[in-house]
Amino acid sequence: MKKHTQSFTIPGKPGAKGRPRFAKGRAYTDTKTANYEALVGWYARDAGVQKISGAVGIVVSGYWGCPKHKERKGVPYTGGWKTSRPDGDNLLKAVLDGLNGIAYEDDAQAVDSRVRTLFAAQGEEPRVEVWICAMDEETE
Repeated sequence: MKKHTQSFTIPGKPGAKGRPRFAKGRAYTDTKTANYEALVGWYARDAGVQKISGAVGIVVSGYWGCPKHKERKGVPYTGGWKTSRPDGDNLLKAVLDGLNGIAYEDDAQAVDSRVRTLFAAQGEEPRVEVWICAMDEETE
């Protein structure tokens, strides 16, 4: 099914795609979102991600920092699902848009995607891990 897997990590707190802003009858991306998308592209290029010409599969795992109430407890926290905002789909959108022109020509090539939102284990740094691969012509 999948071949030519490429991966990279974006250190720091995961960023989510913000809602479009409007001014003078035009829509634009807010500065925070644009900066995060540029950061995604920078780390992808730095990791040597190559452009894929056909269908693309992508897995995005966002790890937010360990919750403060878990850090204060004596028992080590090993991580877990994050079910609060920002939503996982907004993280996925920010990463997909940040990879436009770098991992693929357009994010419309992403035919198979998965996003996971988690809390990092105690002592681990927040980050986003991204895996990208070319998809075979077969459908599943």
